[in-house]
Amino acid sequence: MSAISKEIIRFCFDLEYKALPVHTVKMVKMALLDFLGVAIRGSLTDSAQIVMKFVKKSAPKGRFPIIGSKYLTSPEYAALANGVAAHSIELDDIHKDASLHPGVVIFPAALAAAKLARSTGKDFIVAVVLGYEIMVRLGMSLGPEEHYAHGFHPTATCGVFGSTVAVAKLLGLDKKQMSYALGIAGSMTSGLREYHSEGAWTKRLHPGWAAHNGILASFLAREGFTGPLQVIEGKNGFLRSYSDSPRPEQVCQHLGSSYAISSISFKLHACCRFKHAPIDGILKIVKEHNLKPEEIKKIKLGILSVAFPAIVEPVEVKYNPRSVSVAQFSMPYGAAISILKRRASLEEYEEKYLDSKEVNNLMQRVECFRDPSLDAAFPTQWPATIQIETSDGKTLEIFVPHPKGDPENPLSWRELEEKFRQLSALLYSHQEQNKLIDRVKDLDELSDISKLYNPLIRRQR
Repeated sequence: MSAISKEIIRFCFDLEYKALPVHTVKMVKMALLDFLGVAIRGSLTDSAQIVMKFVKKSAPKGRFPIIGSKYLTSPEYAALANGVAAHSIELDDIHKDASLHPGVVIFPAALAAAKLARSTGKDFIVAVVLGYEIMVRLGMSLGPEEHYAHGFHPTATCGVFGSTVAVAKLLGLDKKQMSYALGIAGSMTSGLREYHSEGAWTKRLHPGWAAHNGILASFLAREGFTGPLQVIEGKNGFLRSYSDSPRPEQVCQHLGSSYAISSISFKLHACCRFKHAPIDGILKIVKEHNLKPEEIKKIKLGILSVAFPAIVEPVEVKYNPRSVSVAQFSMPYGAAISILKRRASLEEYEEKYLDSKEVNNLMQRVECFRDPSLDAAFPTQWPATIQIETSDGKTLEIFVPHPKGDPENPLSWRELEEKFRQLSALLYSHQEQNKLIDRVKDLDELSDISKLYNPLIRRQR
């Protein structure tokens, strides 16, 4: 086993709850509450419903819940369905330096494995920390721009490694088995970004598939199936195959000195994170100056170069979104709906607005341009410049270095709890919400993770 792989396995095998800082434990609880909210609300989307229909037809029945429903299936298929649901509404957490979404991969896999192993809350917390850590470190080592250039979605490709170590930790795999599991996971690293061209649902599939495969890789390794021991940094390994300029030293650099989950960002706008800084700036200007749509002549948005293909191109698609999934990745739509509704939450990303004359009229006033001055800060910052020209000749400008929800501009527990309540209100009563929130708050005291799982099972659906 090479040095990097050996160090990853050593760290994952040895980490114990007592080594975790208080803030890290708090961040696991915040990330879990955020995940539960997006998974519950996401379970109602068309894409999540199709996956649930598929699972009911094709997967074995079991005792692992599909969140937001009463249906129980096998652990790997519960992870698949829950991962897809949670990523379907574009409100899940993100790590900006790695440019990926860890929560929607790690939590579906870890929840299933923890229930299978009857793990304690503390054991679950450790596994989640490890899953985030390995997934994020691999994303940073690849380099987001380099990985994107190959056409890959890092949530999918890096996610399977994170889910694998989380599951392997909870199942109690030994070092040899854990090494094999990581090696097996390397042959499950898939997820192309071609969905941007037409707003296809495959992006939503990526985290569920990565969570599913993390469980499968661990199951196979536990039975003795072997995987390559240098899967990360080998000659034909992950880093060299998925990036032209990998930075392998970042995989294990200062491992254990701080934890990636402590630097995640939470979302308030139901769209691609690249759109959040522009939307924050637009909302600030519009609200402070009480601007009405008819008073706005032009909106000029300076966008990161790496973000341009995701939220501006193809221009003919992004300026005329024909589905919610395209609108989620359309900067012109995000700007227009923010001005019109003075918010950009889930209710603003609905099909009824796609044919709105007001929205389409505003979109034509949006001008997006690549701003090279922003690029040097990426991926540590995801900034934007915003300039609004008014019909009476005024020019209003703002620079947003950190959108709301970044560690530098954080959400409070109270704000996150409100987000959870809004997202889960369609399926859970206020009393049921309180019970789930209390279980999350007491996560480190749970003797069996099933005490968290049980309130998630819906009796009516």
